Amino acid sequence: MEHITNDEIPIIEPGRHGYWEIYDDRKIWHPNRGRKLTKADIINQELDRFANDYMLFPSKQKLDEERQFMLLPQDDYELVITDIQRITQNRYMAKPDKDGKIPQEDVINFTLEVVACKDGSEAKDEKGNDAGGRRVFFTGRPESMGFKSDGTPSKTRCLVAYALGQDVEGDIELEEWEQLLGNTIFAEIVVGTNQKGQKKNKITRILPPPRIKK
Repeated sequence: MEHITNDEIPIIEPGRHGYWEIYDDRKIWHPNRGRKLTKADIINQELDRFANDYMLFPSKQKLDEERQFMLLPQDDYELVITDIQRITQNRYMAKPDKDGKIPQEDVINFTLEVVACKDGSEAKDEKGNDAGGRRVFFTGRPESMGFKSDGTPSKTRCLVAYALGQDVEGDIELEEWEQLLGNTIFAEIVVGTNQKGQKKNKITRILPPPRIKK
C-alpha cells in the first residue's frame, strides 16, 4: 500500500466505502474497515503514517548506557586506558573531624575499555553479547603507590608499573598521569554490590601482562 511521501501531498477524496488518495499521475483507493471515516479521520490517519515513515536510531550515549548496564562475568581481561581525570574528593571511609569536615584526598579516575579476555578470547557480557569496548572504571590513589603490610604492591602501583612495562618492585618513573593514556593493562574483574545494593563490575586485581612465548 502506498502512503504520503516527503515530496508528494495527495488530495483526499472521500468515497462511499472508503477514500481516494489523488496524485498528479495516479489514484489510490483505501477501503473503509469498520465505521465510516470522516475526512478529518482520513487526513489524521495519513499524517500518522507519514510520521511513522521516520526511523529513530539511538545516540552513542544511549547505546553506551545500555551496553554499560550489562555486567561482565568474573574473569581476567585485557583493558586499554582511554581517559584520566584528576579530582579531589572525600577520603575513603574517613570520618568528619572536630569541625565537622571530612578529610580530602586527591585521586585519579581511570576509564578503561575492554579489549578481550586475558587469554585472547572474545570478551562477552553476562548475556553473551560482545563486550568489546565496554567501559570499566578504577580509582587510583597517588598516596597509595607503595606496598601493603603483607608486602604485596598496591593496585595503583601495579597499574602504573604494568602499563609502563616497569618493575613493580623497583623504582617507578612517571612524568605525569596522562602518560598512561592509550596503554594496556590486565585486570581481574568481578561482580560486586555497592552501598546502594546495586550490582557493579569492580576491578579487584591488576595483573602482570602475560608472558610472551618464545
